[in-house]
Amino acid sequence: FAYFADEFDLHVVKTIVVEGDTALSAGEISEIVDLIQQAGVKVLFCEEQYSTRLAEEISKETDARLYVLDTCVRGEYKTDAYLEAMEKNLVLLKEALKES
Repeated sequence: FAYFADEFDLHVVKTIVVEGDTALSAGEISEIVDLIQQAGVKVLFCEEQYSTRLAEEISKETDARLYVLDTCVRGEYKTDAYLEAMEKNLVLLKEALKES
């Protein structure tokens, strides 16, 4: 998503990478929530290949709307799968940018 944000001059307030059994502490989550609220963030993005639990929690705490993007790393292996996923992402991004 970073390359996309750079290309279209979108401001990324925070990127969270949580892998495997790694978990953020309550303090770290609180700092992220504060940062999002201070920046006036209205939309959040997460990737569908990972659990959305943390993103959903942050969304509830900040009232920012959550959008789940397809990273095209799983799903059906068919000819147009990538294009269909990107078209779906485009629809979500358009909707999200209208809100921001």
